[in-house]
Amino acid sequence: MIGLSAAASLAGAPRQGVHLQYGTIRLDLCRHAARRPSPAPFSQLPRDPFMKLIAWVIRVLVFVLLLVLALSNTQPATLSFLAGYAWQAPLILIGLAFFVVGLLAGLLSALPALFKLRMENGRLKRDLRTARETPAPVAEPPLPPLI
Repeated sequence: MIGLSAAASLAGAPRQGVHLQYGTIRLDLCRHAARRPSPAPFSQLPRDPFMKLIAWVIRVLVFVLLLVLALSNTQPATLSFLAGYAWQAPLILIGLAFFVVGLLAGLLSALPALFKLRMENGRLKRDLRTARETPAPVAEPPLPPLI
């Protein structure tokens, strides 16, 4: 096993590793890992026009498939509720109603987390603003030792 002083002396040598008990750490990778630029987000990557065309073809095919499914399921269906209530409507309308109710329920369940994140973001922005406005304390040099 190697100590920190030996690791520090090896830090200047490129492609040289520090041998530890269970493996080797390459110092050049560890030293430059913090300086590597972060990759671009997925939304900012360049997109190939051919891939855009394929994506649009898939979207159109899915839309046509769902439209054919909707038009082929126009027969009336009865949905029975509790206490003897019943709703008779085309099957695709019942499916659409359940889709909309599920969408609204999902959005409603995400609202508390959204508000919590917005409040935390505002708090962090205020903290950053006060940290930038507050001057940094001047570090005083240490006093010489008394003999």
